[in-house]
Amino acid sequence: MRYLTIILLLFSLSVFSQSVKIDGPTGLVSDLDTASNPVLGTDLVIIGRSGISKSVIFADFINPPHGKFFFHDSAVTPDATQNAWEHVTNPTKSLFILVDTMRLSFDGDSVTIQYPGDYLIIISLSFSGTATDSWEFAIFKNGAKTTVTIDRTTSQVDVGNVSVPVYLDDLVAGDDLTFKIRNVASNDDPTFVSCSWVIVRIHI
Repeated sequence: MRYLTIILLLFSLSVFSQSVKIDGPTGLVSDLDTASNPVLGTDLVIIGRSGISKSVIFADFINPPHGKFFFHDSAVTPDATQNAWEHVTNPTKSLFILVDTMRLSFDGDSVTIQYPGDYLIIISLSFSGTATDSWEFAIFKNGAKTTVTIDRTTSQVDVGNVSVPVYLDDLVAGDDLTFKIRNVASNDDPTFVSCSWVIVRIHI
């Protein structure tokens, strides 16, 4: 029975690989997060122990860092300038409705990372623009644009949609993520209608 339990645990870890190194000389779970003190069996699953002291070396979050946010029925129209990136937000930076966060924070329509690792971000934005405008969309980290840029051209003043899937590796605690848009064709303003934003840590 003991070996069966170990096999099942290894199988589950091969499927869910959000592994977290527990830093600190003691190897205690509390070294992982002194603020919330994750609990083995409730928050964490043991991956490995020290061969000598048997103290926990690696653990998995049962519920990895993640967040999901949205807004809808919006008519926010930022003041756009050609080729200038604009934060997808409103004047008070409160456009998104906070739906759920776990081990990351969302404030001012921006995500702040609390645990290091590789993160998957999927954003879907419905917006309208003037005919022949050409738009670009990207995720910014600490004020700098990340690698992926998504393009869309509007042909009518109607509601269109754009999806922005981004994989960001090696994020660290304190990294700030914002979703931005720019018009590369003119100074015409976009109108934000609705948006869904999901972020989840894939692994450390």
